[in-house]
Amino acid sequence: SPVDTNLCSQVMLPKPCTENNNKTEEYTEDQQGETSLGSRKTIGRSRSSNLDNIVESALESLSSYKLTGESPSKLQRTKGLSKADKSMRLLNQCDSWTMLEEMQGNFETQELALVWRYPSVFRTLTLRQASNGNARFDSVLAWLSEHNDYFTAANVALCLLRDFDTLKELRHTPGEEFEGDLDGLLDGVSPLYHADGTLESNESVITQLADMTIVCLIRGGLALSKPLNSFLNRNRNYNPARLSVVLVAVVSRCLSEEHSIVEETMGKSFQQTSDTVLSHDLLWALRGLVVLGVARNHLGPSLMILNAALPDELRNLGETRMEISRAMISTILSASLDAPAVLLSLVDEKTAKRFWQSLSDETKFDYLLIEVNHGTPLLREAEARMWLLQRLHLCATNSESIYSDTPSVSSKFLKYLCIACLKNGGCDVAEVCSPEPSKHPQRYFKDVRVAQEALEGAKSKGGLDFDLLIMSLLILEDRGELWHPDSSVKTQTVLDAACRLAGRRTNPPLFAFDSASVMKHCARLRNVSAGANLIGGEDGLLLKCCDILMKCSDMGMEDSEAYLLNGSLMVAMEKEDSFNLSDGHKQLLLLLSENVLTVRTFGDFHSNHTRGTVDPVFAAQTCFRAWMQLSNTPESTAWLVEWLREELGLSNTSNSHLRLACAAISRAFLWADSADGTGTQTKEALANAMGVDSTFLVQLGLSCCGLVEALPLHVAEKLAPRPEATPNEA
Repeated sequence: SPVDTNLCSQVMLPKPCTENNNKTEEYTEDQQGETSLGSRKTIGRSRSSNLDNIVESALESLSSYKLTGESPSKLQRTKGLSKADKSMRLLNQCDSWTMLEEMQGNFETQELALVWRYPSVFRTLTLRQASNGNARFDSVLAWLSEHNDYFTAANVALCLLRDFDTLKELRHTPGEEFEGDLDGLLDGVSPLYHADGTLESNESVITQLADMTIVCLIRGGLALSKPLNSFLNRNRNYNPARLSVVLVAVVSRCLSEEHSIVEETMGKSFQQTSDTVLSHDLLWALRGLVVLGVARNHLGPSLMILNAALPDELRNLGETRMEISRAMISTILSASLDAPAVLLSLVDEKTAKRFWQSLSDETKFDYLLIEVNHGTPLLREAEARMWLLQRLHLCATNSESIYSDTPSVSSKFLKYLCIACLKNGGCDVAEVCSPEPSKHPQRYFKDVRVAQEALEGAKSKGGLDFDLLIMSLLILEDRGELWHPDSSVKTQTVLDAACRLAGRRTNPPLFAFDSASVMKHCARLRNVSAGANLIGGEDGLLLKCCDILMKCSDMGMEDSEAYLLNGSLMVAMEKEDSFNLSDGHKQLLLLLSENVLTVRTFGDFHSNHTRGTVDPVFAAQTCFRAWMQLSNTPESTAWLVEWLREELGLSNTSNSHLRLACAAISRAFLWADSADGTGTQTKEALANAMGVDSTFLVQLGLSCCGLVEALPLHVAEKLAPRPEATPNEA
C-alpha cells in the first residue's frame, strides 16, 4: 500500500522488529532529494499511533514528500507550499468551516421578517422557513456569515448552547455594540433544548454547533479572540482535532506574505502599529491553539500540525523575524508545565532532527532565556540544558576557537543566565542587588550574608541549578564582569555563596550537581576561593586563607599552606602611621565571624567535622596567622583586638556571654600546640608574636573560666584524666 508520510517528520520511533504492516516503516533522504529504505537519515512513523484521523489527514496534506513511480519506497520532496496554500489545505479538512461557505446564497426556503414596535422602540429580526417550520441553526449562521456579521452569529450560537458566561464576555467586546435581543431571531431556529433544560438534539448536533460557534468567533478576528479563548477553555462539546486544524490554518494566514490575507484574517478592528504589538496581535490564533491544547489534552497533536505548517517560523529560519519566532515559542512555553517537553519532541521534516537540534546556535541562545510566568522553562529541559553546559565548558577552557562556525558565549548572555537561574530557583534577585557599597567590614558581611540567604531561600521545586549558575559566574569573574548591572555585590561574592551551598541538603534538585566537573573548571580558571567553598570544612578554610595570602602578598600556594600550618612566627614587626583595612582583612574577619564567633555547642571542639563546619580553634589560629602575615604592625593588632572585644561584648566591667568563642580565641592566642593536635611545643604563642594586649587576654580568660575547651587536648587530659574503660565498654 502507499506509504503515509504525514507524520514522518513528527515522531521519531525505534526501528521495527517485525514486517507487520501495522509497525514502523522507515524512509531516509539521500543526496539527490529522494528517499530510499534504510539509508543514513531515518524518518519513522507508527501506524499504531493514537492520532485522530483528522490530524493525520491534515499532516498528509502538508507533507513535502510525494510518491514517485510505482515503488512505495521512493519519495521525492515537493516544492514548498506558501502559507496561503497550507491554510487552504488545512481548512478543507474542517467541515464546519466549509459548511459556512457552501451554504451561503442557498436560502430559497427562508423568509425574513422585521418587526418594529412603537413607542417602546423594540426591534427584532426573524428568519423562518417558508414552508417547513423553524430553520436549522447552520442556515442562520451561514446567512449571517455571508453578510460578515460574525459577532451576531456568535451571539446566536452561544444563546443556542446556553453558554451565558461567554455570551456576556462577547457582548462586552470593545468596538462591538449589541442592542436589543435575539428573541425574534431565535424563534425561527429549531431549539436544541427542551423547556426543562434537557437536550432535545443528539450529541453530534451539539458538537457541530460548538464547532461552528468557534468558527464564527475565529472569523471575527482579533476582536473576538478573548471570548474565543474563554469558550475553548470552558466548552467540552467541540471536536479538538478539527478545531486545532482550523486554528493552525488561521495562524498561517496571519503570518502570510500577502497583506490582504492578513487583514482579512485579523478582522476589521486590526490596525498595524509597532513590531512588538504587531507580533502579539498576529498570534491571537496561536494563543487559542494552546488554550485548546491544554483544556482538551490535545497539545501534542496541535503542535505537530503547527510544526508541519510553520516549521521555519518556529525555528527562525528563512526570512522570519526573530520577534515573531520568539513570540511563538513564548506563547507555546506558557501553555503548561508539559509544553516545553512537547515542543522539544517535535521533529523537522526536512532534516529529520529533533526541534532543538534543528535550531541555529544564535536561536538557541535566544530561546534559552525566554521568560514565561517568572521563569525560563527551557533551562529546565535536559536536552537544552546539556547543550548549554557543553558550551559553557568550552568557554571556560578556551576551546571555542576550534569551532569557528559557533558564536562565543557573550557576557551579556551570561548575566541574563545568572538572573534566570536565580529566578528558576525561586530566589529574590532584588535582595542580592545591594546598591550602596561601603568600606566598612559590616557592610561587606551584609553583602555576603544577603547573597547566602538569598540562595538558601530558594523555594522553587527543583531548586537552584548550581551547574549553570556557578559556571556562568566563574566565566564572568574570569572576565572581570559584574554579574548584575544594578548590584554592588561582587560577582565573586555571589559565586562563593553558590559554591558554599552547592551539594548541600536543600530542595530536591531537578538535576544532580556535577561537583567534579565544576571543581575542574575552578582549577582551570584559578579561582581558589570558589574551589575552597566547594570543598568546605577545614581544608576549605585553609584554601581561603591561602588565596588571601596569594592575592595580598608574594607567597605561592605551597608556601602559604606551609606557613599557615606549621610555619615560623618570626615575622618582622613593621611600623605604620595608620591601619587601612584591605579586602583580605575583611575576608579574614568574615571567616572569624562565621567559624569562631558563632560556635554554640561543645561538640564543635575536638570532633570529626563534616563539610561546612570547622574546628573553631583551628579557624582562629589560621586566620590570626594570615592576619599577621598581611600586616604585622601594632596598629593592625590593636584594630583586630578592638574588633574582637566589640564582637564578643567584652568590657572592663563585664564578661562576654559568648564563652565558647572566648575559649577558642584564648586557646589560639595563648597555647602553642600544633595545628594537627599533637601538642608539640615548637612554636611561639600567637599572642606574643602579634603583640596582643594583655588586658584583652585576661578578659578572655575570665569569660571562659572553667571551660576545658580553653585548654589543648593533651593538657586537659592531664588535668582530668579519662577513666579506664571496663572490659564491657572496651
